[in-house]
Amino acid sequence: MASVDKIERELEYAKTQYDKCEEKLKEKEKLEKLMEAEKEDELREKEDELREKEDELRELKKNLRQEKYKNENEKHWWIEDIQALEKQKEKLEKQKEKLEKQKEKLEKQKEKQIEKLEEEVKELKTSKDRWELQMQQLQNTLMETTKTAKSSTETGSDFISSTSESLKRSMVEAFEQKYKDDLGVLQLFEKHIDDCAHEWETAQDLIYYAPYSVLFQGSGTGKSRLLHQLAQDRFVIYLCFHANSSSGVPPATPTVRNFFLYQEENEMVYIAAFFCSCIEFLDGKSIEDWKNQQRDPEFEKKIINKANSLVTSWKEGSIELNLMDETSCANKIAEVWKKVEPHLSKIVNKKAKLVFAFDESRTLLGTLGQSKAFIHTRRALRCLPSGVFAIFADTISNLADFAPLASLDPSARLYLNKNKLFPPFYFMGTFDLFSQTNSDSEQLLKLEELFALGRPLWGAALRSAAKLNELMKLARQKLLGGGITVYDWLNKPTLASGLAILSSRISLDVTAESRIASELVAGFMGICVHVSEDRHKLLAFYPSEPILAEAAALLMKDQNVLRKLLHFLLDALHTGYIEPGYRGELVARLLLMIAWDHATRDRDISPHLGNLGYSKEFVSRPIRVKEFLISLFGQENYDEHIQSFPQKLADGLLAFTHFIPVTYTPNQTQLRTLFIRFAAVICKRNQAGVDLIIPVLLDWDGSSPISVDSMSYFLIQVKNWSKIYDAHWPSSATSKLSREFVYKGKTTEENQNPYLSLYLQLGAPEPALESFYIESFPAFNTKLQKKTRLEAEKAGKAKTQYCISGLGLDKILYRCLDKLSDDDISILKQLLCAWPDPLNLAKHENVKSLLRSMMPLVYEK
Repeated sequence: MASVDKIERELEYAKTQYDKCEEKLKEKEKLEKLMEAEKEDELREKEDELREKEDELRELKKNLRQEKYKNENEKHWWIEDIQALEKQKEKLEKQKEKLEKQKEKLEKQKEKQIEKLEEEVKELKTSKDRWELQMQQLQNTLMETTKTAKSSTETGSDFISSTSESLKRSMVEAFEQKYKDDLGVLQLFEKHIDDCAHEWETAQDLIYYAPYSVLFQGSGTGKSRLLHQLAQDRFVIYLCFHANSSSGVPPATPTVRNFFLYQEENEMVYIAAFFCSCIEFLDGKSIEDWKNQQRDPEFEKKIINKANSLVTSWKEGSIELNLMDETSCANKIAEVWKKVEPHLSKIVNKKAKLVFAFDESRTLLGTLGQSKAFIHTRRALRCLPSGVFAIFADTISNLADFAPLASLDPSARLYLNKNKLFPPFYFMGTFDLFSQTNSDSEQLLKLEELFALGRPLWGAALRSAAKLNELMKLARQKLLGGGITVYDWLNKPTLASGLAILSSRISLDVTAESRIASELVAGFMGICVHVSEDRHKLLAFYPSEPILAEAAALLMKDQNVLRKLLHFLLDALHTGYIEPGYRGELVARLLLMIAWDHATRDRDISPHLGNLGYSKEFVSRPIRVKEFLISLFGQENYDEHIQSFPQKLADGLLAFTHFIPVTYTPNQTQLRTLFIRFAAVICKRNQAGVDLIIPVLLDWDGSSPISVDSMSYFLIQVKNWSKIYDAHWPSSATSKLSREFVYKGKTTEENQNPYLSLYLQLGAPEPALESFYIESFPAFNTKLQKKTRLEAEKAGKAKTQYCISGLGLDKILYRCLDKLSDDDISILKQLLCAWPDPLNLAKHENVKSLLRSMMPLVYEK
């Protein structure tokens, strides 16, 4: 409940700020009323004085008229009095005019003060709304956290707390392990930073917008560890902006995070002061001193206090903070850098002597992207001198968020047309760093060794004694989007998470232009293998990771989850998020995965596999070929149609929990590596004769090394014709699906292991029972195609290839689909002919009619 307490404290803080805004607003209103009352009283007094003088003048005139004729001798005295009164009247008139001018001036002052008060009130209301919104967000977060905690209690098997002490301890130990870098990622990253720093030093804002680049890749690939390793031979200021409640390693720097996120005015100036204070702290320190200082719990507060002091000194220097622009801030930083740079140059022989590393930097972007925090941070970065560079590290939902948008940042308009950003760095060649095997391995891996393959997150955690069941739960949560149970996901599933689960097993081709590609990398364990120059196109890929494939399989065991996945896959094909390609192959891979899961469910484990850590609860364990075919077609179909299946091949072992695309035709050694990794093959483009290959291990006693000579395979051809047979039947299921045709002379005649050719014609019409067809064929190679069956048998080729043909897509044929509903089977069939079509997306007939009218001649009338 630590996260709940933290959120409640932040909520209390937000409420305090809200109350302060209310009090300031009331004080402003009270001041306004008081000023109005004082000005009105002053004007009223002046007007009363003027009226008294006028009354006195009228009284004197009246008396003059009464006494005028009483005494002619005194006439000249009265005249003098009248003249004096006239002068006095004239003087009073001038005073009145002066008072009128003063009144007008006071009115203008009053208007200006009212305008100023209105602006202040507006700002206070904005601040009030912001704090009110933050309060609402914190309340929602609190509710969600409470709900999640409650769900974790109710469905503990599906949920692992982000603050699980055992997992967190393992993650910390994994992070602190000795850095492994077999492919020189660190060296390439350092070169990238120094090259960018050199470009900034040479051109600065004539070409580039600011001295920063983006380090991004999927979760668990070692970005944070790379940043820490960067600090071995240069000064790095590491700032982590994830939430305190996060189980992420390393921990957050909350004081600095709040400093960046919650400035209410002059944000750019304060952030520039932060950069300046960091530079001042470097003076006279070695790299080791600097790293030790950052470990000090009070370090963050010292930096922030220094930054606030700098802002105060700038303000006392008669500088209006709201008038300080980038040039003013750059000059202030340059003064400090000039003093510190000679010392740094003696220690660091790099272009980028100081690097500000912002980890979990999406926090700066806010919930909608391009928040004020990031805008002002980016502006402050423009103030940095040569020799200082910044890195924003995250999985990042959209790289374009880190580009300057003029609509949100007026300061960027001058630079938008002429400035560009430094390229991102995403080449995290860290996969299989903790692998216990290689392409020459001859042993079946222990289960923990198998699950250590892939991104370093898994292997490092397992080496640090992480519990396998907790790590598996973490893998499941990562695919679902993090921190939720399966029950929660079923109530509110997302397309990205659905495609992530499927991609981990059947390798979907996600459209590079779609937002889904970015989302998969950002939050659902995808990795980025290419980014376009404009940062708007991203190739997302799911490499071979046995633990993710296992996690996806455990999720797909739930029929409700599988049903959602089928709907998501159909929607993705209709909307163009997934490249349609050969849809029959896509459905075939999904069908074979369902059959695999069905075959491995609740089967006993041999003692040898048990010694290697394999368990009944996981689908990652070898099974017999016969067991798999019975799972795929059913016992009755197997007994009736595959009677002559040879025992040697029937007793062979299969091991595949996922498919991966390859760019080669796998040889025997490569087939062994694929088998050990529990991977099946999506054949290279334009591969002759075959679409999918599943490795098979023959004659293995369970303890001896796996020999290359013992490797065989399923050669699978998938068709999607609407007729019973394709145009090349039966050769497409026999001679064109033979070893000789597929490898075309690349295999030697010594390889006489029996193999299975599986022909799946999924588009065959209904009814499925009548169109169901499984038959064994003798083998034909390219040299024997014109010979008779008898001649082929005499040539000694007939008993090495065993062909099975499945026609149609129905429960009667594929008994592994028994638990699927009729609607689920219907979706499978729709997948065979799904492509982006606006009519498929329209829900009402009148809308479809309108769409047809908008696209003349496209649809048949």
